[in-house]
Amino acid sequence: LWFERTQRERLQHPQVVWRVFRNWINPNLGKLALQDILGHHIADCLKAITDGGAPTVANDALRHIKKVLAYGVSMGFLQTNVAEAITHSQVGNPERARERALSLDEIHTLLKCMEVERSWFGRDNELAIRLLLLLGLRKGELIRAKWSEIVFKGPVWRLPKERTKTGRSIQIPLPAVAVEHFEELQQRACGSEWVLPARRRGKRRLGHIGPDTLNSALKKLPQGLENFTLQDLRRSMRTQHSALGVRPEVAERCLNHKLRGILGVYDRYDFLPERRAALDQWSQVIERLDADDMAGARAYYQMERVVKFNQLA
Repeated sequence: LWFERTQRERLQHPQVVWRVFRNWINPNLGKLALQDILGHHIADCLKAITDGGAPTVANDALRHIKKVLAYGVSMGFLQTNVAEAITHSQVGNPERARERALSLDEIHTLLKCMEVERSWFGRDNELAIRLLLLLGLRKGELIRAKWSEIVFKGPVWRLPKERTKTGRSIQIPLPAVAVEHFEELQQRACGSEWVLPARRRGKRRLGHIGPDTLNSALKKLPQGLENFTLQDLRRSMRTQHSALGVRPEVAERCLNHKLRGILGVYDRYDFLPERRAALDQWSQVIERLDADDMAGARAYYQMERVVKFNQLA
């Protein structure tokens, strides 16, 4: 009732929330009557999720459980919400902001490992992860992309507001190497409307690859690096933009973040030319990493800073 009446139409991606219930919450709590659920049942459920290797999912599950039981109280099914007093730290998963960003050496290792392991890792997966790193995309924006959004003459990716976290459409400028990646993916899509069409028969009802496809592939990749997620690739790009001297407001708009404070209220300029220049700079660094030119990649940072200093002077 909670999901159907309050979530399905409101959420941008309701299937993500429902998957947490289907895969994690219901197997642990689904057979209990509402009035029989106690705090230790919820704690055991969250521990099972954490032990299953998904601590961040456990935090999401606690939030969802609290909302469901609060809805039960508001509808008169329950007298109290036994989950209300439970915190993330009490179940061993304190909320921490992620800080992981890959260094240039780590990015080079990742790119080379995907290339070496391409035969089983898959070229589609490799190109998708390269695009996430190059453009700073959210995973959901890429896996649900359609060819109708990609404009090769320009070139830009016209991301509609229905598929952005900010609720505002944006044109993403495409560097030359990103255009090459999309052109290769278009050939590999074999006429599909999706940039990353589903590969397995059971997933074809979605049309595109599933939300866990890239995560699973990346987790199995033997790159030997400290653990990182696809979301960390966005932070890596943002960090490298700062190292290149990209203005903060331009770097934030490259991530399709809303500008904060009064700047976000009054400044409606979209920084398209500046974003194109920033992504071109970053793509040139990646091209040097692809060419095993680490010294050239690092030197490019210094060169860009000198150029910007002279322009300011």
